[in-house]
Amino acid sequence: LSSAMATAGLPDPCLLAPTSSLRSRSTPPGELGKGVWGYWELGAWKPLGISGRQRARLRKEVLLAGEDWAYDPPRGEMRTKRKGNKVDCIAAEKRANTVELMKKMPQMLLDYKVSHIISALVISA
Repeated sequence: LSSAMATAGLPDPCLLAPTSSLRSRSTPPGELGKGVWGYWELGAWKPLGISGRQRARLRKEVLLAGEDWAYDPPRGEMRTKRKGNKVDCIAAEKRANTVELMKKMPQMLLDYKVSHIISALVISA
């Protein structure tokens, strides 16, 4: 693609600077440093002077320019406790117990048959 553009006399798009500046003209200086979504001033919550759409556009331009976006809050630790009801845990335990019992089933059936035959012999005798 770049060789075709070079033969056409067009500059390489990778070498071009971004067409828009990294900071919008409507963005007040230092506005992003106040907080990610807003800030407290004299006990009242103040939203940022720029909209979320403008902030996202600025963030995208900064990241595409290869710079680091320092205004995002640090990410917290991921949730380790699983969501769900007690019923789900009980059902899983029952399934595991059933698998264990099915492994013992041939011996249990044999014990039942032996005891049933012995009890039948005792009754008939």
